[in-house]
Amino acid sequence: GKYCTQKYSTHEVEAIYHALKVTRNKYPMDLRGIGLANESWIVKYKAKYVLFEMIIQLLELYYHFKQNIFQNLLLM
Repeated sequence: GKYCTQKYSTHEVEAIYHALKVTRNKYPMDLRGIGLANESWIVKYKAKYVLFEMIIQLLELYYHFKQNIFQNLLLM
């Protein structure tokens, strides 16, 4: 089954915010997707699912950003 992403317990919210805060403070911008994956391993259940979805989105954005820079360099 899927997790309900409409409602979160206080513990789940705290776990998500803590992982995001640690990642922001500990990892440089270009390593935050990997850093978030590293910091998420201790989180359980729905909160881990939410963090892994964020990781996927971060890595997709990073990939598209890098791809656009590369394409712009090729057009110069």
